Order: sequence, then C-alpha cells, then structure tokens
Amino acid sequence: MKKLALFILFGFAGISLLASLSGKRIFAPWSFIKDSRQAKGNFVRLVAEYTYKGEPVALDFVNTCGGRLTVYKDNSHSEDIFAGPQLYGVKLPDGKALVAKGSYCGDPKRQDSGMPPDFMPLVVVYDDAETLASGYAYVSNDAYERPKSDLKLIKARLIKVSPDEAAALLKVQKPNVVRSLNIQSPWTVTDSEKLNPHHKPAIGVYCNGFFKLPVPTDVVDELRKHWPQDHPRFWMPWDEKEYADLV
Repeated sequence: MKKLALFILFGFAGISLLASLSGKRIFAPWSFIKDSRQAKGNFVRLVAEYTYKGEPVALDFVNTCGGRLTVYKDNSHSEDIFAGPQLYGVKLPDGKALVAKGSYCGDPKRQDSGMPPDFMPLVVVYDDAETLASGYAYVSNDAYERPKSDLKLIKARLIKVSPDEAAALLKVQKPNVVRSLNIQSPWTVTDSEKLNPHHKPAIGVYCNGFFKLPVPTDVVDELRKHWPQDHPRFWMPWDEKEYADLV
C-alpha cells in the first residue's frame, strides 16, 4: 500500500513537472459559470437648475448605465447593474457644495427616461466642499420652502443621450467635487481615526431628521433636571434609562 501511495504521489509530481516544462495546462480550473457577457448600456444626462442665495446654479452631468449578464452551467443566470457616478457635485461661491445623487438610468426606451415633469433629484448642500462631512439634504418641497433655505429648485429633467453625445458632454462637464481619492467612506473609518484631530472626516451619508414640538411649562421643569451642567443649547439623553425617564 505504501509503494502504491508513493507511486501515485510521484506520478502526479511527474505530470506537474511535464506541464511546467511544456507550458501547457493539464487540468483547467473548474468554474460554475457557463457564459458571461457585458450588457449594452445607455447614457442619461441630468440637468437640474437652481438658485442659490438668489444666484443661478446648475447640476449638469452624464450618468453611465450598464451591466453584466452571467449564465451558469445549470442555466440559471444573474444580472449585475452598474451605474455612475454615484454622487456628483459642484462647488458653490461661498465654499459649500451642491451634491446630487447620481446613477440615474431610467427607462432607456424613452427620451425623458420615464421621469415625471415634477422630478426632484435628491441633493445635499454640504457645509464644506473640501470635506463634505455634513450638510442639509433636500428631499421634498418643504425643504426648499423653509424660510432659511438658500436653495430653490427651478426645474430638473433627465435626457437620454447617445454614446457620442455623452462623450462630448463629459469633455466639458464641470469637475466633480466628490473625489474618491481624498474622501473616505464612513464605513471604513476606525475609532482611533475619529479621535485624531488631524484626520479628514468621512463624507456625510447618514441622514437624520428632526421636528419641533411645543413643550408645556410643567414638562420644562422636569426637563431642566436632566440638563447637563454646562447647559448646552442642544443635548440628548445620556443613555436609554434617561431617555425612558424623559419620555
């Protein structure tokens, strides 16, 4: 039995050596994939007109949409859709940035991509165009109509363009303020990096909302008991127990 095992071992070693010397593969790598091909994509131009502090400003950029169709050996298949840019923005005169969600593909069979006339892109006015760490998101008419809003939406539309038109538009398109090389994802920032005062903050993608409610006088007295000693203007309950006591 030992001799047979040694013979089989040396036999495979000989085959591997011959394969290396001849430069040919004896055993091809096994794969469950039967076929994989690039799906034909389309190009969509987003044009959104605004006024910011009374001055006109626009977002005008091309979305590239495509995909890959993978067929497996059991004849099942999967479709992976790729679109970009994920985010696109321009710098505003006061150093802030107007950034829109990208990846708009829409209906490739329609010139207007199937979007309604009152189409409203999701945009964020970031406080600093260099860090994009925090900002105010505009996702409804109420956001634009609030008294302190500096941004007003005039009109937004999606336009289907040909590959040649897309290539021409990309040459004159304004540089994107969202740069993957110098803006870190919030999901990859470690706790030690957050505590480092010299660490560049991650791009702000988490969204929090709030609303104001009138507080009765007797409730105000109870709230003051939980007010931190340094009396900040805004504060939150320290833990779940304190939150439960306040609620």
